[in-house]
Amino acid sequence: MFWQAALSHPLSDLFAAIGLLALLALVAWRWRRSAAAVARARAVRHELAAERDLLEAVFAATSDAILVLDEDFRVLAVNETAADRFGRPVPDMIGCDILALTDPAIVASRRERYRQALDTGKSLRFGDVRDGRALDNTVSPLPAGPAGKKRLAVYARDVSHEVAARRAVEESRDRLEKLLRLVPAVIAVTTLPEGRFLDVNETFSTITGYARDDVIGRNIEELGIWLDPESNARIDRAIEAQGLVRNMEIEVRFKDGRPATGLFSGIPLEAYGQPCLLSVMMDITGRKAMEHDLRLAKEAAEAASQTQSRFLSLVSHEIRTPLNTILGMVDLLRDSGLAPGQEVLVRAQEEAGEHLLRLFSDILDVTRIQSGRLALAREPYDPCELAHRLGREYAPRARAKGLDLTVDTAPDAPRQALGDPARVGQVLGNLLDNAVKFTPAGTVRLTVGQAVGQAHYAVADTGIGIPEQARAHLFEPFTQLDASTTRAFGGTGLGLALCALLCRRMGGQIRLESAPGAGSTFHVTLPLRAAEA
Repeated sequence: MFWQAALSHPLSDLFAAIGLLALLALVAWRWRRSAAAVARARAVRHELAAERDLLEAVFAATSDAILVLDEDFRVLAVNETAADRFGRPVPDMIGCDILALTDPAIVASRRERYRQALDTGKSLRFGDVRDGRALDNTVSPLPAGPAGKKRLAVYARDVSHEVAARRAVEESRDRLEKLLRLVPAVIAVTTLPEGRFLDVNETFSTITGYARDDVIGRNIEELGIWLDPESNARIDRAIEAQGLVRNMEIEVRFKDGRPATGLFSGIPLEAYGQPCLLSVMMDITGRKAMEHDLRLAKEAAEAASQTQSRFLSLVSHEIRTPLNTILGMVDLLRDSGLAPGQEVLVRAQEEAGEHLLRLFSDILDVTRIQSGRLALAREPYDPCELAHRLGREYAPRARAKGLDLTVDTAPDAPRQALGDPARVGQVLGNLLDNAVKFTPAGTVRLTVGQAVGQAHYAVADTGIGIPEQARAHLFEPFTQLDASTTRAFGGTGLGLALCALLCRRMGGQIRLESAPGAGSTFHVTLPLRAAEA
């Protein structure tokens, strides 16, 4: 019995120990589970806090006005943007009746829309204008709050800039459409590279004969507009080389079969969501026909002018020969011994013959210059010596009229030049001849100097002068001041024209300074070294 009693105590202790260990294990397990639950709850709270902070940051930072209203339309939450629009701080907005803060003109419509959203459970979107700003509003029902009370979220976006931009785009599009209707050019938008028409203006239909519906969706090849099959290739090459096409002449065919010439320009762009070519074409068929007629008229006029020049040259040559014979016979007649009265007649005949000879020489020179057949010499000469020689030649004629003819050389007057001294002398001689002829009294002066590296000659007189309206045409052939001048002084009007032609031919120029009754000064500038022929 004792042994049994002794044996029973260890077993009971063992069971007690096992029970205690099991209890401790259960407690430890429950503690770990509780700690894990607490950790999970803490993590969830942290995540929720982070999400709340993020939502509050977004709520506060958005440029849209956001409000949360209860079923009585009182403010439960509001962001900074919405509070600023109402001119109040955020705390003062909480609990306010939003309709009491709304513009009285739209309170009724707002109440109706808020109530409709609550009753139907569907979002509403509407626009209005407040304080000069265009607003895009959305009212959306939210899940019920505590005690099952309904709530609304109101979003209001300021779209003033977008509305203004859309209005500007619409106005611009309207102006562009009006402009395209008024432009007298064919305008089309085609796809690249297929060339299918996407849009055309009214002028396209007016000029080509194709209605808009006839061409939209079709390409140029299908319509047979290009007469030259290589036109598309030429356009593609121009775009590849220069990025655009500018003023390319293209032969086209209109709907009625008429051929025409178009002046084509185009530039690639993005339109209708794809690469396109904006093209503009002017119908220049009439202009080309006019150019052709003008070219024919010009060729006919040039042919007539050449015929006239040849005729004048031939006649001048034919007349010069017998005229030289007549002048030679006059010299022989003078040497044969004449009575005093006969001497006067012979002298008059000689002067008339010399005048005719100069006239035919001028005609020949003008025709040569105009036909490009005048050859110029290129030899050295002294401009000052040339001027003094001319002065000595014309001095007797000046003295015969009681005029004082002088030759002045400036300190910088050139002493060497390379050109055609005979033609230079011809120009200055014509000017001196006119100065003596048109100066009733006073002086005639020939001055030689240098101007900008060129020889400068000036022939000045104290004669009748030239009115301003006559100067513009003075250097044209057969131009004189008026009929009274011709009757008083004679002449054909070729001298100054020949001077101008010769000056230009020698690389120089001639200009005039004059006033009626105050005389005239002709300025001639010529290169010191004539250009190579």
